[in-house]
Amino acid sequence: MKEVKLPTAGSPQTPRKRDPHWELLLLLYTLELIDSTIGSFSLCCKFKSLDDNFVWGLIGVYGPNEDNLHSTFLKELRAFMSI
Repeated sequence: MKEVKLPTAGSPQTPRKRDPHWELLLLLYTLELIDSTIGSFSLCCKFKSLDDNFVWGLIGVYGPNEDNLHSTFLKELRAFMSI
């Protein structure tokens, strides 16, 4: 893994306010992606913390706009619930 030097407090590169992009960058350097699955309407990822080996599961979903796809969407959600 490549070592990354982050700006210290008070340096010109340090964000002045809470920046969600900055926080995401810091989070990505402390987590290891273990597994991911991309569905038609969802994204499921498992991450392991590099600090304490805790495993995180994250799921992002969005519903279809067409009525005929709702049953497919619900089947996909049920499948993720069994993981």
